Amino acid sequence: ASGLRTFIEPASTNLLLNSSFLASAANLPTYVTLSLPTGIRVKEQAVGTVLSGVFNSFRLWLLGSGPYAGTVTPKIIGTATTFDAAQNVVFSILSDTTVMSGTVDDFVLRLVWLNNANVELGSETVAYDPADFVADSWTQLSLAVAAADIPVGTTKARWQIEMSSVDAGDDIDVTVALPQLEYGLVPSTRIPTTTQTVSRFADKLLFQQASNLNLAEGTFILTLVPQYSGGPPSAVTLLDTRSVTASENGWLARHDADGFVRFSFVATGGATDTVQTAVAVEFTAGTPVVLSFAWTATTGRIFVGDADSTLTTAWSITTPAQTNSVMALLSSTTGAQCAFGDVRSFEIWREARNE
Repeated sequence: ASGLRTFIEPASTNLLLNSSFLASAANLPTYVTLSLPTGIRVKEQAVGTVLSGVFNSFRLWLLGSGPYAGTVTPKIIGTATTFDAAQNVVFSILSDTTVMSGTVDDFVLRLVWLNNANVELGSETVAYDPADFVADSWTQLSLAVAAADIPVGTTKARWQIEMSSVDAGDDIDVTVALPQLEYGLVPSTRIPTTTQTVSRFADKLLFQQASNLNLAEGTFILTLVPQYSGGPPSAVTLLDTRSVTASENGWLARHDADGFVRFSFVATGGATDTVQTAVAVEFTAGTPVVLSFAWTATTGRIFVGDADSTLTTAWSITTPAQTNSVMALLSSTTGAQCAFGDVRSFEIWREARNE
């Protein structure tokens, strides 16, 4: 047997300006401000080059020095960004944070919703335990919000990082880099920006004719991260290796609007053999799922987790597919929707594998 594995992502746009953290005169990244309550002392504040010397980070080393009553919450605050509140949105940022002494209850990501008049309409948060951070190691933190949970009238979002319940004697060293606000429910890899938003094209898999699939039997194994929960709002293409000019001579897998996952072999001329899952399939947004599509000349099979659907009749591949392109999730030529945040792995095997 032989196989291929790769990683691909959909198109995305980072809506935040200056995610590369170019510094202002105050040794702050442009478009970033601080909220430091009484009782907080800044031991160090710096914009520095990190991540192989290509991008900048922002370091804020804080001490809880008192005197004050109770505990306080220092904040790193981004500038409000205009976005389409009818879409799902996800904020993410890289963090290298250490609580060196004392206790800090939570490291909080917050998205604050605003209208055109910059009136706050509410917010969404996610809290991380600082004890879970690994010193000198970058961790991606993220906060995803479905469009249905964004208040009516929202036109802007402002990101914030909050260190909750800092008390006298607490010592916390916060370093963050490459913030990102994009549509969807799963953060993608970093898209650096400076003075403008930046978009990344969708990744594509392309097999040249000299090395086409040409498989009489085989398996596609996809490890996917769904962008929706339950069934899809409309049919979503998971895999499409048909000819980009004739929509024939290849394999097609979809999650249809009725919830069933279907896998088809489309012969030259358009004749189709199809197998579908025994029951409708529901995904959970942000949770990876493994799907396998396997075939021989007489049988097609779909595996979703441990579930197995097999077509035993009306399936015959008389001529192995001679396709020269593979576009998983990302085929604009066949009208595919991009339903997943990323493909953690994409494998092609020259045998029918039972997994």
